[in-house]
Amino acid sequence: MSQSLLKPIVGRHKQPEVVKALIQLARHLGPNARLPRVREISKSLRVTVVTLDQALRQLEERGLIDRRPRSGIFVSPRILQRAIGLVLGGDVFSSKDTSFFAILLEQCARRAEKHNERFSFFLDSPSLNRGSSDSMMHQDLIDAIGAGKLDGLLVASSQGQEQENWLRSQGLPLASLSASEAPGTVALDGKELIRMGVAELKRQGCKRLALVGVLPGDAQVFRDAVAAEDLQLHEPWVNCKKGWGLKYDSEGATYTKSILETLDSEGASADGLLVTNDVMARGVCTAIESRGLVIGRDIKVITHANKGSLLLSQWQNALTLCEYDPAEIAEAMFEILEAMIDGQQPDKVRKVNPHLIPAGGTAA
Repeated sequence: MSQSLLKPIVGRHKQPEVVKALIQLARHLGPNARLPRVREISKSLRVTVVTLDQALRQLEERGLIDRRPRSGIFVSPRILQRAIGLVLGGDVFSSKDTSFFAILLEQCARRAEKHNERFSFFLDSPSLNRGSSDSMMHQDLIDAIGAGKLDGLLVASSQGQEQENWLRSQGLPLASLSASEAPGTVALDGKELIRMGVAELKRQGCKRLALVGVLPGDAQVFRDAVAAEDLQLHEPWVNCKKGWGLKYDSEGATYTKSILETLDSEGASADGLLVTNDVMARGVCTAIESRGLVIGRDIKVITHANKGSLLLSQWQNALTLCEYDPAEIAEAMFEILEAMIDGQQPDKVRKVNPHLIPAGGTAA
């Protein structure tokens, strides 16, 4: 019966396919089961004993089988463990988003450990390859996929469309964190952040609101939210990034300076400011304080934040936060990926909502 599951391997690069075939067989047989003899497997797969031995050595190094002299080859209990890989951008630990991705990586590792899953992470940057720079992805990731070491991928990088297409073409279940509307995607609900922030600024007594946004689409969502709350909108106070090449801190400071220097038609200044990016918020806070103003007294500020991040700790007692929890993001990504590994296909995007954190406080 077990030999019938082994189909002849064709093609030039046989060893990775042999590894995949043996893993499938081992999972079918289950923990502690004995695999067929080497010559029987070799005959069924139509590969040499040498090629088969190399594949078996890989599985033994990964702890998936146990070769016992004079007894045979046995399936390890680890065969039931899922192997999950997380793909991060090659620059995440030196960029504006360092804090978020470092926390997300930690939460993904904790989630995998809690559910007895083997976890590893990879960088997507081909420029960091050990060998040729012609590869589409980092060589470590290419090797892991080719050797069948992964059951599924979590993707949290800003790779280009070509790289994303390559990853999806590998046939692995894949869940991503992005602004895409594709099924299998986890997205931060930025519209809810804006609506929540505007409503809270109104609750705090603000009547003239301004925006420092990170996405062009933030502007219209803000306009709609302000109109829904029957508050004043002065268009020069609506500012959004126009590209990805500039520094978030400096842009936040520049936009805030412009807002503070501009009066509306009645000669009044903004009394409430919503910021949709925590790095931009640092520049916002610096610009406000440079004018001798007190955050929370002279102008209310509500900003995007990530739980566990220290980016805004200097102003935590003055800011109201719309905070995303990386643990919730990791959980959503894992749930989608695990369902896909089990053969289910997601039919929609999973949205993660922020939590409102009062100045100097914690979520209710």
